[in-house]
Amino acid sequence: MASPPQLSTAAIPGSHSSASAGTWPSELGLVLSGHLDVVPVEGQDWTVPPFAATARGSRIYGRGTTDMKGFVACALALAGRLDPSRLERPLWLALSHDEETGCRGVPSMIAGMAARGLRPDLVLVGEATAMQIGLGHKGKMSLTVTCRGEPRHSSEAPLALNALHLAGDFLAGLRRLQDDLAANGPQEAGYSVPCTTLHAGRMSGGTVVNMVPESAEILMEVRPVGAEDIAALAARIRGVAEEAARPHASRFSGPLITVEETGRYPGLSMPADLPALAALRDCLPAGTATCLLSYGTEAGLYAAGLDVPVLVCGPGEIAQAHRPDEFIELSQLAACDRMLDAAALRFCAAT
Repeated sequence: MASPPQLSTAAIPGSHSSASAGTWPSELGLVLSGHLDVVPVEGQDWTVPPFAATARGSRIYGRGTTDMKGFVACALALAGRLDPSRLERPLWLALSHDEETGCRGVPSMIAGMAARGLRPDLVLVGEATAMQIGLGHKGKMSLTVTCRGEPRHSSEAPLALNALHLAGDFLAGLRRLQDDLAANGPQEAGYSVPCTTLHAGRMSGGTVVNMVPESAEILMEVRPVGAEDIAALAARIRGVAEEAARPHASRFSGPLITVEETGRYPGLSMPADLPALAALRDCLPAGTATCLLSYGTEAGLYAAGLDVPVLVCGPGEIAQAHRPDEFIELSQLAACDRMLDAAALRFCAAT
């Protein structure tokens, strides 16, 4: 056959993310996917420099070592070890930005890949699974809830409308809705929490203690199981807002609580009889388990955008992510190197 091209780096159209490949037929090969951004360190008590790699014993410490620069480093090291002239099918490195803020960096890259007709044999997202194989994860919907009150001197607080109180009533209704989802909503075994979850992560409002707060804001998220009707659930959340505002509607005009969707990405669900799963198992130690992941990844976007097999497998324990003194075990990186070497042979025929 003709000699394959040398490995090169090319931007995928419409994205600041990148992918590495030659010019082989596009319906082949292996995509190794990772994100380059990390979460902040402000307010955390670190004993090592967070943005430097610090080796201590059997671990490397630093922000992102587990989530997920360990995998990215292994993928780049693999590309450096390979002899491009021995590649029969392409190896793609897909590195995205702004994953931590809602997978914002990868959609334009996926669109560019789809426009070029890329249909790889497998997209492997290297999030931390302790080298188990993730077959699925929940999706996510982000919401901003804004509560509008009426300002007044605090000595006459009962005559006004306290936006923080309104927000508190909304949160109470949200907790009741969560209880109902846990008791009566769809369940999916294999997750640490088998039902759809609702989570309020931040509430802010008010200025000084002697003034009735005029506004309050809640940032919240929904992580649905696959069987959840997300549109119907969004309507139920807006119903919670209407219920919280109803007692005040006769005294105060206009919308008192608004619910705005600010982001969404799909979940992932791959079948257990997927041929690519069997192929990836051959690259891992016998008996490697499959799992469902409690956290979200870019894998669901790849599956929806390219309609190809997508699996999640990478080094590190997710329990270490987003924490002070985040670390990864050197043994996990070594295990990832072995998997990627085997995967290059299995999917790209590289020797």
